Amino acid sequence: MKEHKIWRQTAVLTCANAITRGAGFVLRVVLSRMLGAQAMGVMTLSHSAHMLFITPVTAGLPLAVSRITARHADARALRAGRSLALRASAVLIPLWLLLAPLMAYALGDLRVLPSLWVFTPCLAVLGLSAVYNGFCYGLGRAWPPALSEMLEQALRFLLAAGLLLTLPQASVAWRAAMPGVATSIAEAAGLVLILSLLRRETASPPDADYAALRRELWRLSLPLCGMRLLSTALRALSGAMIPRRLVISGLTLAQATAQLGMFQGMVMPVLMAPGIFTGALAMVGAPAMARVEGAAQRRLAVRLLSSALICGLGGMAAVRIGANILATWVYNEPELAGMFILSAPLTLLFAVQHAVNALLSGLGEQRQALMPALAGSLLTLALLHRWTALPGARIAGAIRAMQLGQSATLLSTLGLLALALRAELLVRAAQSRLTQQSGRGAYVDDDACWWLGTFYYNPNDTHNVVNQRIGMGSTLNLARPAGKALMIFAALCLLSIPVLCGWMVAEEFTPIRVACTDEAVTADHLARVYTIPLDEVESAELLTGLPGGSKVAGSAIGTLREGTFQLNGIGLCKVCVNTGQALFVRVDTDDTVYVLSGNSAEESRALYEQITAALS
Repeated sequence: MKEHKIWRQTAVLTCANAITRGAGFVLRVVLSRMLGAQAMGVMTLSHSAHMLFITPVTAGLPLAVSRITARHADARALRAGRSLALRASAVLIPLWLLLAPLMAYALGDLRVLPSLWVFTPCLAVLGLSAVYNGFCYGLGRAWPPALSEMLEQALRFLLAAGLLLTLPQASVAWRAAMPGVATSIAEAAGLVLILSLLRRETASPPDADYAALRRELWRLSLPLCGMRLLSTALRALSGAMIPRRLVISGLTLAQATAQLGMFQGMVMPVLMAPGIFTGALAMVGAPAMARVEGAAQRRLAVRLLSSALICGLGGMAAVRIGANILATWVYNEPELAGMFILSAPLTLLFAVQHAVNALLSGLGEQRQALMPALAGSLLTLALLHRWTALPGARIAGAIRAMQLGQSATLLSTLGLLALALRAELLVRAAQSRLTQQSGRGAYVDDDACWWLGTFYYNPNDTHNVVNQRIGMGSTLNLARPAGKALMIFAALCLLSIPVLCGWMVAEEFTPIRVACTDEAVTADHLARVYTIPLDEVESAELLTGLPGGSKVAGSAIGTLREGTFQLNGIGLCKVCVNTGQALFVRVDTDDTVYVLSGNSAEESRALYEQITAALS
């Protein structure tokens, strides 16, 4: 692809992205005002799970389809990609419906369940849209995906605002789910548009080996998909961790959820604004990088990185200068100004990382980039866990943790890119010499023993562990007893997930039963029963609030707190309470402190009166 054509496609996508991101930004502002901070926080939590859900069919597949389409200039990759996306959707949709309660529990707020369920139809739609977008980029036609994106964003805005205005009395959970309903309908409309625009250009050659094409698409998309899954899982995990650590720092759950909603729902979209340009640059640059060789690769890499750097620096300066305007005039939340100023460097880091990922994808080095991404993610999580719980840091600690983790990932992937570019010429020279010396026209890899290019199955190979097909590392031979045992264990773990989900949902919704008899005070919840003999009770006190603290062992799901906790002013104690009501009963024995409650303030007060009457 000629360089002027790369920049022309980038310009088309940038204009389309500017319109769609602009509409998306307006939608975010409208939603932040109509939903409120708590519902915005719930929507943000569900969004992290949505991204995890769609990543297998939207992360690496478009780039893989664009690379193969650029090579063959026909629709064979489109047909194979459609088949792969639909097969993946057929597996993931039932799995998603089963795992939704477990994800809600893991996110720490069951109010996200409606948002998770209404997003289910989007998987197949987004998978097909991703394949068609990659097909268009491979042909060098950027305008059909651009028109589709603009239609989707316009419909999403109108439908979300309409639903919120029509149903103003809906609960927090269902208000947070309304943007998801709008997204599902808008994505379907965008897919219909792109199908109509490409209906005359999707004929595929009948003699192509589509099974081999599906394997190649999977092999090309798997590394980038792994990287995106890693970053999305980090986002989901950090989204679940931040409110909990903020509660430990001294905030209430409502305040912690509001802080998360403001940062991830209001600040982060602004920080990602340079992605309007760098995202378009990445989508066009990756297939272009795959087409060129030698010095042309280095020149293209320098231009892409320079453009992303300039864009990121401009975005960072704009965020810092306009922090007060964004906070006060746009969002009507003055406390956001400090968040914008503190998090501005993330704008630069995100922009450059876009370009680096695209270049590594074009060079076929996605798998090698997984390790730096994993190391950066683990660093971010460790710092988040430590700094967010500090009373003097809180959300500022989360921002600093993200900056350090993203910086570590960017520096390591930049080093990998430099090594890959240097090695490219050496590898091509070695391949040329080997081919000339052998007298053969080319070497062809044998895929017969590799399922989807990843899983090794060879009964004739006596080795239990073999080298990975691509990149570094090793994998198991699934034809050997050790490999079969691992697959059986993985299947058992997967089948146990619905049972675990049912148990966790039962634990959340089963009421606590408390009573005081002539012999003992009891608190009963599912399998856990506390029995306190009355002759061991030294005193009882009615508390008007549950002291802050942290869990040592037990459960902390929604409003349930059960197990051993370290509470401020009390120390180590046994807890069985419902935090959705206001009164709690402290019971002291010779060696243990218990904090109990009923399911309502009336039940807790009645328990306290029964204990004091029995002790007197």
